[in-house]
Amino acid sequence: MRPAAQQLAELGATTTLNTMQRLLLIISMALCLGLNVLQARITYPHQWQQLPSHQLLDKAQSYSQADHLDSAMLCYSIVASRLSKDNKNEKHNYIKALYSIGTIYFLHYYNYQKAADVLLLAKKEAETANDSVILPFIYNSLGALYSQFDQKDYSQTKHYLKLSYRYTAPNTFSADMTMFNLVLMSIKFGFYQEITSEIEDYLRHHPEPNMVTYVCHSADDEFHGKYDKAISEIDLSLNHVETEDKALKYRFIGCLLFRRCQLLDKAGRDAESLAEARRYEQLVREHGFMEGLPEIYWQYYKFYSSRGNQKMAHENQLRYYILTDSLNAITNVTYINKASFVLDLQNAQAEVKIQALKRERLTQILWIVTIAAIIFMVLMLMLWRRNKQLRERNQALYDQSLQQLAIIDEARKSAPPVQAPMPVEETKPETDNEPNEIKAEIEPSLDVVDHALEEVFQRVKAVLESSPEIYNEDFSLSKLHVLIGGNIKNISRAIGTYAHCDLKALLSQYRIREACRRMNDVEHYGNYTIEAIAKSVGVTSRTSFVQNFKRQTGLTPSAYLKLARNKQA
Repeated sequence: MRPAAQQLAELGATTTLNTMQRLLLIISMALCLGLNVLQARITYPHQWQQLPSHQLLDKAQSYSQADHLDSAMLCYSIVASRLSKDNKNEKHNYIKALYSIGTIYFLHYYNYQKAADVLLLAKKEAETANDSVILPFIYNSLGALYSQFDQKDYSQTKHYLKLSYRYTAPNTFSADMTMFNLVLMSIKFGFYQEITSEIEDYLRHHPEPNMVTYVCHSADDEFHGKYDKAISEIDLSLNHVETEDKALKYRFIGCLLFRRCQLLDKAGRDAESLAEARRYEQLVREHGFMEGLPEIYWQYYKFYSSRGNQKMAHENQLRYYILTDSLNAITNVTYINKASFVLDLQNAQAEVKIQALKRERLTQILWIVTIAAIIFMVLMLMLWRRNKQLRERNQALYDQSLQQLAIIDEARKSAPPVQAPMPVEETKPETDNEPNEIKAEIEPSLDVVDHALEEVFQRVKAVLESSPEIYNEDFSLSKLHVLIGGNIKNISRAIGTYAHCDLKALLSQYRIREACRRMNDVEHYGNYTIEAIAKSVGVTSRTSFVQNFKRQTGLTPSAYLKLARNKQA
């Protein structure tokens, strides 16, 4: 019984071990992968120093689109610090970074002076390097910047926008953006007739209508006094605004709405013009185009002034001047704040060290947590595996115990009935004066003795298997002698010869076997405790019962009883 149970337990343990090893390997790989992904997502400025310039520019652009301007400025500044005269690609990246920094100062910080400084430096470097790729964008930004920087003198605006278009390759987005700004600025500052050659050239390269071609046609219609047709062209242009950059898209839409508002005003469609002005104002406020607010208040001022509503005209004129002064104050404050950006970059090394220390600590914490989690999971898996092996071993031992009980019960049914007790033999004391020859004659032969002892042992077995008296606490050899008869000494010899133990040990085997039967008999003994079952089979010592039970079945009484109850449940 025991060897088979051990083999079954070892087989189950081996299978479980293989499964646990595979599961542990998968969990470890998943944890390591998760740690790597987490570390990959944790980026710090000091890591940006190690990135190539083109990756830093992409990262800066993504930060700019997400309105994380400080991070974008830091990325651009790192690239701008990598000026290399021998490397053409690095030179281009350097100029592109300068251009991007100037654009952020212009469109987001409204620091026109700082934007002009950086963009003019970018222009100088691009012209020196003859970088025709980035130069049109720089000229375009400078043209738009001067339209805000100095609205009395439009010569710089016209100069840079015309240069931008001259350097722009046809059929490119740069050409579209430059022509869009050039047409709108020509209408605003009144030099439309001076750019007719550029408009004709653009329309020649763009036979298919798009957002900019409709703007060009609208400007021509306005110049000839065809305001309603010009409005229709603007409507068509609004339907053709296509760009993936959301901020730029809303700026295009804002410019077109303001343009439509002005055309409606000239066409005498007052209600529509006022509604369009309010629509433009809402767009400006929602998307933070602060430079558009003075324009809209000035448009309100001109609208109400031309209609004789002096109260509203004065109110909006006041708003225009207040907002202009406010923007100038913002520009000055921004310039003071951003002037310290150079100092911040000089102190970047100290910040890098702080960030590196934070990252190192975070990495250590992540490793400690990961290792602790792995150790905990390994311990839990080992405990689970051990418990599973123990359950499988106990189940195997329990099943074998049931099989053994079934075999014994079957053998008991086919056994012959118990014979009547043998006559009690009285033992005569031996004397030393009897001749040895006589002793030899009266002693039975070995075969006769073995046969007699075997018969006695069979009677002992029959009593132990059938008599309920063996489950009494005071059952002893003398009581067994009463049931069997014969000689007590022969009974003891028969048990020792064939059972290889004394009566106490043999009796314990039968009592443990009966205890197992009663534990499995839930109907009659389901409410019995282990102590009650032990006493019912004649065992008063719990310690002795537990030791003998485990020695015979391989299980503790409590484990055996639990398996028996689970089977019946």
